[in-house]
Amino acid sequence: LIYSNAIENNSPYASPQSAIQYMEQVAHQTGVQYVPTLWLNHDVQSSYPCSIAYQASVDEPFEKRMLLLRQLRQDALIEGNYHTLESEFYDLIQKLEMDKSKFSYYWQSGKAYKEFMINMASNNILGVHSFPTLSIHIPGKTTRFLHGYHHYYKIKRLIHNFCSDLHFSPLPHPIDFLKKFQPLTEYELMQVFDLSPEMFDDFIEKNIPFASIKVVNGLHLYFYGDDNQ
Repeated sequence: LIYSNAIENNSPYASPQSAIQYMEQVAHQTGVQYVPTLWLNHDVQSSYPCSIAYQASVDEPFEKRMLLLRQLRQDALIEGNYHTLESEFYDLIQKLEMDKSKFSYYWQSGKAYKEFMINMASNNILGVHSFPTLSIHIPGKTTRFLHGYHHYYKIKRLIHNFCSDLHFSPLPHPIDFLKKFQPLTEYELMQVFDLSPEMFDDFIEKNIPFASIKVVNGLHLYFYGDDNQ
């Protein structure tokens, strides 16, 4: 939630230039690859529509909802394509093979907007005012919040300390992971598979020999095979 929330709270990040400055600081801290200056080329006033679109996908399986969320972020942060119109979301719904009629119902009836506002109110009650914030909830235990950016393996360690008898699923094979979430940046692959920059090329050659690379706005995106359209 970038501009609308910033404007409503009289935040210093209420302008695109200020928001970009903030995001560049975050990128420097995390190493995440993206092109923040692309936002200057678009009249983006609110990120609320993307959040409402996510709420409109409530009847979809969890994994498809995660793919929708990822696609929205990728389009905005890497390709500078920030979706704000209902018609723009239908292309994504079709691409992800989601139910267009159900999405349209939740969007046009106002149910998705209502759920979004309930979520916003809940965030305020819980004191969630920064991104990212991770909510760790295990039945029978107190919910804990982890604020700010943390490496994937640190989060796993914290969750294990919170509930030592919790078992994590093993990592997928790199090929399966790339097929499911493509395109992926170098940073994402290094984070998930705990790779250093020196290890990366050898890892790709041994584990994803058919990976192809497409350069988008100066960023290297990895696809499986030639599926890079």
